[in-house]
Amino acid sequence: MQMKRIIHIGLWILLGSLPACKKEFTEPVMSRVQFTFDWGKLPPEAQIGENMGIRFYAEDGQVYDMDGDTTSFNGSLPVGTYQVLLRNKPTPSIGFRGEERFETAEAYVSPVSRSAGLVGQPDWLFSAALARCEVTEKKVTDLSVTPKPMVHRITFNVKITDHREIEAVAGRLLNVASALNLSTGQPIPSSAGETDIPIDRSGEVFSGAVLVFTVLKQKEGSPDIPDKNLKLDISFADGTEKTVELDISDQLADLGEETGNGAEVDVVITPEGVRLEVRIIEWVEGKGPEIPIKNN
Repeated sequence: MQMKRIIHIGLWILLGSLPACKKEFTEPVMSRVQFTFDWGKLPPEAQIGENMGIRFYAEDGQVYDMDGDTTSFNGSLPVGTYQVLLRNKPTPSIGFRGEERFETAEAYVSPVSRSAGLVGQPDWLFSAALARCEVTEKKVTDLSVTPKPMVHRITFNVKITDHREIEAVAGRLLNVASALNLSTGQPIPSSAGETDIPIDRSGEVFSGAVLVFTVLKQKEGSPDIPDKNLKLDISFADGTEKTVELDISDQLADLGEETGNGAEVDVVITPEGVRLEVRIIEWVEGKGPEIPIKNN
């Protein structure tokens, strides 16, 4: 019994003498980051929302979500190299997915009817992607960022000459992209859908407008998507109907940052045929709406 007691005491002393394990934690070195947002090429009718969401993707996999107002962003981040996505907020009709990685982040509009392939219209979405942003020690990272419009506004004016009285015109735009990649700004080809064009009558002209990410060409979407992307259904007072289908994808291919963000589509329908004209609305430098500057 005495030996047993001695052994226990020896073990207790030995265990008690072992050094305690300590996990060392080093505070990251922080540095200031400043962005100024340039809205010089903003469509006059655009609504940019209330603030900007900024997501920083660090090389070690960490993701930092921060907010700024519509004029600038000021914050602090650990020193390192980042990829950055910026977008205006709020955009209630747009969903976001794949945001855990810079390369997979997408914006999308939800379907109105899955069976009919109908999708809703997006809000005005402005976004910017920085493939590399260096945050260095003892130096403020100060950048000017130009958010680009990710949606296009397309206006339709339809004039119909016919001996029959026209009761109504319904329009639908086909092959619209319902999703786009935020890091590249490119549409997701497999997201092709359709959206209704709300049309009102003013005298002899039927007019309407839609917001879309873009209109896909047939080669960009599924192989079985239609080769016509504008459908107009005309209802006459005598109960008869007429459907006109057109392809305007080539004319809309010029939409973009360097040319313009909107288009006007004029359609004249007569018993002899259909005349189509598409005009790209060119950028006008500095013609965006006034953005109030918030004083801190």
